[in-house]
Parts: sequence; C-alpha cells; structure tokens
Amino acid sequence: MILIRISALLLASALLTIGYAQLSSGHEHATGIVGERMAAMRTMGRELKAIVDMIAGSTPFDPGLADKHATALHDACHKIDLLFPAGSLDHVSHAKPAIWNDPEAFAAEVSRLHNASNALLKAAKSQE
Repeated sequence: MILIRISALLLASALLTIGYAQLSSGHEHATGIVGERMAAMRTMGRELKAIVDMIAGSTPFDPGLADKHATALHDACHKIDLLFPAGSLDHVSHAKPAIWNDPEAFAAEVSRLHNASNALLKAAKSQE
C-alpha cells in the first residue's frame, strides 16, 4: 500500500500541475473535444478521489477496487494529450492558454502525468 500512496501523491501533483482544478469544473453543456476533455478530467478526479479515500482510511482498502480505480484513472490520463488539439481553447472549459502557448511545457507535464499513472497502476496491480 506504500507504493499506492506514493504513486497517488505523484499523480495528484501531476494533475494539479496541468490544471486539473480548472479543467474539471465547467459547463455541463460543453460539446465536442471540450466536452470530451472535461469528461476525462472529471473521470480522473473521481477515480483519484476513490483511491485517496481508501489510502486515507475514510473507506476500507479493497485491492480489487484500487486496481479498478487505478485502471480507469490510467486510461483517462493516457487520453489527455489527444484532448487538447490546436484551436480548442474555449472559455467553457477554463483551460489555461499556457497549454497552447507553451506546448513543450504542457507535453512535459502530460509525460509526468503518464509516468505517475503508470506507477499507480503498477502499484495497484501488485497491491502493495
């Protein structure tokens, strides 16, 4: 469980860096790519919260559920880089303009997110 805790912290840090808090809140009427990325961010938030609740002890730790949540989180994380194409800045999503103004920095943060979600998934599957 120690690896799951460490991996969850790294993943939370990566999500915050790419602007999870701003991207996850928004307008329920978003459509197209904006709606897809907002849905992905909500999924990541929901799955990470479920894992953090188990780590914090507010819900019982269940290795099978930890694996399920880590898998769903991993799958959503690995779609992120496809959900921010050029020209998709929209006020509805509250996405930061820096995503498009500094694509190299965004790509580096997405890579960090991918690495963290891979580590969390591996830890969950090993149930450590």
